[in-house]
Amino acid sequence: MVTREQLYEEVWTTPTVALSKKYGISDVALGKICRRLNVPKPSLGYWARVDAGQKPERTPLPKRSLQQVHEIRPRPAEPPETAEQTQTRRAHEDLVATFATLRVPEVLERPHRLTRRTEQHFKEIARRVREASRVRRYGTPQIVSMPYSDNGRYRCSAEEGFPLVVSMDNLDRALRFLDTWAKQIEKLGFVLGLDREKRLEARMDGEAFRFHLREGYRKREFSADEQKARKEKNQYSLDWEWVGSNKFMFSLEGDEWGTRKEWGDRADRFETKLPELLAAMVELVPLQKNIREQRVEEERIRAEEERRRWKEEERRQQEKQRLDNLVKAEDELARSQAAVRFLDRLEAALRAGGADIPAPAAEWIARARGIAQRANPIPEWVAELRQLKSEDVSGLGSRTDDENPE
Repeated sequence: MVTREQLYEEVWTTPTVALSKKYGISDVALGKICRRLNVPKPSLGYWARVDAGQKPERTPLPKRSLQQVHEIRPRPAEPPETAEQTQTRRAHEDLVATFATLRVPEVLERPHRLTRRTEQHFKEIARRVREASRVRRYGTPQIVSMPYSDNGRYRCSAEEGFPLVVSMDNLDRALRFLDTWAKQIEKLGFVLGLDREKRLEARMDGEAFRFHLREGYRKREFSADEQKARKEKNQYSLDWEWVGSNKFMFSLEGDEWGTRKEWGDRADRFETKLPELLAAMVELVPLQKNIREQRVEEERIRAEEERRRWKEEERRQQEKQRLDNLVKAEDELARSQAAVRFLDRLEAALRAGGADIPAPAAEWIARARGIAQRANPIPEWVAELRQLKSEDVSGLGSRTDDENPE
């Protein structure tokens, strides 16, 4: 537990980075604790002034806070790397090192066939934009044939070249990367082609992977001069437009779940990660095979368990049906015997006092007795049991000791 006063004294005597390591948490987490306890922190440049020998003033500790103490719980220590993880990491690092000298060129040279097709696609888009933007007779641009703009960017499908979404301003950057990428993966043995759904794939050893490059977008406000010029052409023009952000995202995905990877512009441009991308592409081939084998095995196990479950359910239904048949036979036997007993009593009553049973009554009783006796199921069951064979008995579905554990 740490009090507000203790934390205040520590953050003003020890840099946050060092103090967070003392408590075993991140500096971001320590900043949240300071805000929760209403503890002010040194501003930017404070420690530089301290290092320079100055004595900058502290921000006073506020008197009020919702909390006075806080329990700081260190992050759990990360488990040590296993031998298998170490071997995998080193193999990956060695693979990345084999591509370390590769760079995306500053100028496009000897473009790939897909690069040429993509260039032609965007040239046609640029032509249509110029044609549609040309001022017509009545002073307004012709926008009927304007190509579709996806928030300041234009699309290229796999049938037209590389799968790509990019603005015209950043087309050259995208093409230089994709051209380098396509050439390098073909050198590694991958074959580029369309699948049945007209998606561009890189195939190797029976495994297929799709890739896609997308540029983000942002809102750009027009300057006063631009707004004036646009309003002269179009009275209802907006004061802003969507443009490409020059922030790229490259995605790579296989057929199996868990094979999708993405790289984007962060602190460094993603072009600097080309060795990492190529290494990932090589590693995805055996990875996807292993994932598929595991999935197929899991599906086989599930199917086998499902088959056993349905077989057990079928056995239970058969046993239930046989039990129902036995109970039904017992009920039929009881009804037959009850009918015979009733007929016996009825016949005795008719003979009471030494009277003769009338012929019609005797015939009725005889017929009724025949019906009651035929309702007795035992003769039929006996006849069937005498015809049973060994395979008929084994098919009754009785459990063995292994199938019916206690």
